[in-house]
Amino acid sequence: MLLLPRIAPESRAEEAGGELLSYTILTRDADPGIAPVHDRMPLALPSPMFHDWIHGTPDDAAAILHAAPEPPVGSAVGNVRNRGAELMAPI
Repeated sequence: MLLLPRIAPESRAEEAGGELLSYTILTRDADPGIAPVHDRMPLALPSPMFHDWIHGTPDDAAAILHAAPEPPVGSAVGNVRNRGAELMAPI
């Protein structure tokens, strides 16, 4: 399971009379393997940090943003044709 922290959803009326629903996925500096494509990437939270993100204080959230590790994954993860639970195995 990939846990992506986000900032709470926002709802506001649009000029056309509809409703705009939005949210923000938090990002971080790109890993070296991603940097040639883009300078940012989504921040993924390890399961142990998820509870503190949801139930913690703003100071807890700031600490999580600076401490969230990115787990190493194999190169097969980067190929969209690959499928299977083995992609989640630690390397």
